Amino acid sequence: MLTSLVACQQHEAPIPGDQSTDAVKSAVYQIPVQPLAAGGDCALDSVNGTPAANASLKTGASALFAGWMGDAQKQVPEKAELIFKGQGQSYQYPLRAGGERQDVVSVLGAPGLAKSGYNVTLSLGGVAPGKYALSIVNGGEPATECNLNIDLTIVD
Repeated sequence: MLTSLVACQQHEAPIPGDQSTDAVKSAVYQIPVQPLAAGGDCALDSVNGTPAANASLKTGASALFAGWMGDAQKQVPEKAELIFKGQGQSYQYPLRAGGERQDVVSVLGAPGLAKSGYNVTLSLGGVAPGKYALSIVNGGEPATECNLNIDLTIVD
């Protein structure tokens, strides 16, 4: 349930492809006592235009995250969060899909994922150095978590 997501402030995610928006800021993420059920399909394709696997970024920088997301019903979730799970602290960023992804439709046979793409610039200001496991929490009822199987390293 999204009641387990604790935000310092609510930040609206930019519309994919909207280059006029400022970088989205993080909020603290409180890991639920009961883990969320796994669900949906998702991918993080690139960070700053390079493959996302084993990405490394500087704390305080901004970075463009690009990928796609879908819920367990193979639809684009109305509300979603990109989660950085760390050893000491975890963070969340709002995500909003809307980018055209016909490749996803073709591979999954899911026409409901035609607008599942996201491109969002995230501010890493306030994100502590460390290694983070990335996932997407789909905010439906019940909320589910899609593991991106990506570790992101934040360095000083």
